[in-house]
Amino acid sequence: RCDGGNARGDVARARRRPDKVGVEDVRRLAKKRLPRLAFDFIEGGAEGEVTLRANRQAFDGLTFRPRYLKDVTSRDQETSVVGTRLSLPVMLAPTGLTRIASRNAEVDAARAAGREGTVYVLSAMASTSIEEVARAAEGPLWFQLYLWRDRSVVDSLVSRAQKAGYQALVITVDVPVSSKRERDYRNGFVLPPRIRFRTALEAGRHPRWLWDLLTGPPITFRNVAGEDSGTGAVVLGRYVNEQLCNPAQGLDDLRRL
Repeated sequence: RCDGGNARGDVARARRRPDKVGVEDVRRLAKKRLPRLAFDFIEGGAEGEVTLRANRQAFDGLTFRPRYLKDVTSRDQETSVVGTRLSLPVMLAPTGLTRIASRNAEVDAARAAGREGTVYVLSAMASTSIEEVARAAEGPLWFQLYLWRDRSVVDSLVSRAQKAGYQALVITVDVPVSSKRERDYRNGFVLPPRIRFRTALEAGRHPRWLWDLLTGPPITFRNVAGEDSGTGAVVLGRYVNEQLCNPAQGLDDLRRL
């Protein structure tokens, strides 16, 4: 904040909500509320997580260059991305299976993005359907798509997204092979999550999450459920290997889309 009045207000709000001061505080709160298998699935990267650490370091290296003695009475953070006006230069990126954190995670995220005047990008591997999110959203929606081996799956998802009013496709092209998510291997993570002896104690320490898991809708890939994708106890890595990974993908796939 620039002025003391607003700064004092921020401090007062922070005192009332000490767990909501910054991003790292929210991360710690999530780690506290979620069992390890859920938290690691959300936070973890592939293999030794070298790229994940490098990405964070690169982001931390970005800074703003202040220019003082400039008239900033009128400020505007609006921008335009491929024809869509945004109130701020931040979008909510596609994240798969967020149902593992909360039963309404994707819908809540879409509504929050709309209220802030920005875009929510729904993952093809979401646990809420294309249509459900579209009905609940309060702002523009984009849809994330993989270049599946089976073109009929691609065509079906694109058609559904278009009919539901999604304005753009976000194509993921960096999955020619499945990543080895070592945290998930160690935690015995499968879909849908199952409480086994090794995870029972950890899950029991998070009763709110466990109750949500047992009483809410099943955790699955809602948008491709008809393709035998994850309605049963399908190991995530195996599913991605067999269905998503397309080593033959190329520019012709983008031209076709």
